[in-house]
Amino acid sequence: MPRSPRFVLHSFLWVVALGWLFPILWAVFNSFRDYAYTAQHGYVSFGGFTLRNYVNAWTEGEFGVHFWNSLVITAPTVVITLFLSCGMGFVLSRFRFRFNRCCWASFWPPTCCRRSRCSSRSTGCSGTCACRSGSVTRARCSTPRSA
Repeated sequence: MPRSPRFVLHSFLWVVALGWLFPILWAVFNSFRDYAYTAQHGYVSFGGFTLRNYVNAWTEGEFGVHFWNSLVITAPTVVITLFLSCGMGFVLSRFRFRFNRCCWASFWPPTCCRRSRCSSRSTGCSGTCACRSGSVTRARCSTPRSA
């Protein structure tokens, strides 16, 4: 059976992915094990599984309090950010003012285009581009390109 020309590349990528995932999976595996069992049998042994470590971490580490504190900070921050960004998007799309195009040009390319293909150097513009099906086309510039 002929091998794919990318066999070496795929093998390398699998080895690298497993190399990155192994320590994480090993830490999760050992988090379910009892410390007394691992102290007696070593970390390469199999057995001594318990959920007691998680119960202790939740009660002694006060995870509930810290989770609530994170939720109190994160939830309003996300809601306020979404509200303000929706308002900004509406204003930029519906109303005209002096720096409307500059604001639009600074927000639109990073959200619509791949950053590596949409830069002022690749399009010849000072921050605007038009992306269609992964390719960058030259767009009309509201301001001339500075060298």
